Parts: sequence; structure tokens; C-alpha cells
Amino acid sequence: MGLLANLKLRRKLMGALAPLAVMIIAAALFASYEIKQIDALHSKLINNEIKALHNNDAGRSLTMRYGLYLYRLIIETDPDRMRAIDAELDRCDSEY
Repeated sequence: MGLLANLKLRRKLMGALAPLAVMIIAAALFASYEIKQIDALHSKLINNEIKALHNNDAGRSLTMRYGLYLYRLIIETDPDRMRAIDAELDRCDSEY
């Protein structure tokens, strides 16, 4: 005779384990939903960080270029070259 052969005992065990099984299924569904939501938010955060890093690098590049043109403007003696360098400075300023 098996352990669950007693009909009264089987009904009581199934009645006690059914809510537990429902809770496990609900918890698994909730966990998978939360993992997908966290993954989407994390991907969005990484994308924003990459854009910020790119903008930071572009700003640093423009700052370095502006400094280079300032040094060139200081040492230049030809008025035509000075105007060309000044135009480059204005272009760097407008890009920044």
C-alpha cells in the first residue's frame, strides 16, 4: 500500500500543496518580468553612458584644438594667416 493510497490523506496533501505550487508559479513569472525590466533599464543606462562619454571626448578634442589654434595665433606674424586661424577659432567655438 503506497503512501498516498489513503484518499483523505491525498486530498489534504494536495490541498496544502496547491497554494504553494501557485505561489511558486507566480514568483517565477514575477521574477522573469522583473529581470526583463531590469535588463531594459540597464541597457538604457549603458547607452546613455556611452553617449555621455562620446560627448565628453568630443568636447575634450575641441578644447585641445582651440588651444592649438590659440598658440598658432600667438606666434603667427602674417595677417592673412592670422585671419584664417581666427576663423578656425570661431569654427571651434561654434562646434563646442
